[in-house]
Amino acid sequence: MKLTTTTIALLAGMAICLFDSSALAGEKGVMLSEPEQEVISAALTQCLDKKPEVLVLDNSASLRIMSLAKKTYDQFAESLRDEAKTKSPDFKEALEDMIQKNRIETRFILSSNAFRAVKLFTKRDDEELFSAWPGMPRRGWDAFYERYPKSSGLIFISRPGMSKDGRTAIMYLGVQSHGLTGLHHLWIFSKVDGKWILQPDRFGPWIIS
Repeated sequence: MKLTTTTIALLAGMAICLFDSSALAGEKGVMLSEPEQEVISAALTQCLDKKPEVLVLDNSASLRIMSLAKKTYDQFAESLRDEAKTKSPDFKEALEDMIQKNRIETRFILSSNAFRAVKLFTKRDDEELFSAWPGMPRRGWDAFYERYPKSSGLIFISRPGMSKDGRTAIMYLGVQSHGLTGLHHLWIFSKVDGKWILQPDRFGPWIIS
């Protein structure tokens, strides 16, 4: 399912206001597990059409943008489960793990050695560049590219869901390059010879602007 125009108008606001949630796990940052970081690293390497010198990554992991496809998170989760009815048990395990991990947004920390090209986009960055609060100038995307000239936009992710045997993973990764220019969807990975490999299968909603 593709969501365009009307939903993207909502997405634009969502993309620059991710820190408004009253329930945010890990206020100071949660170090993600090594397997999760391995999947995220594979996604950043294999899922992006453009290969910028700097990857600007929002440090609040969630499925919030993807769940715009439905009225509530639970409805969104149930729609994914319905779509996965014919999938393998490993796939369903990974999907359920992703759903549960991302029920609440998590502010995360990554290993600096494994993600040297990544700049984490924090709550403070969001407030400085996109805040709409009274008394604070809303500078927007021009200011974003002034600060990150070697990036191709702001990347959003979820925490990866993993199967119990550690060989299947599912996660959300999306890129917003301007207010109404972006692509957001789920990605599936399989572990082959110790490496996470992106699979061509399409699953879940696509949000495109």
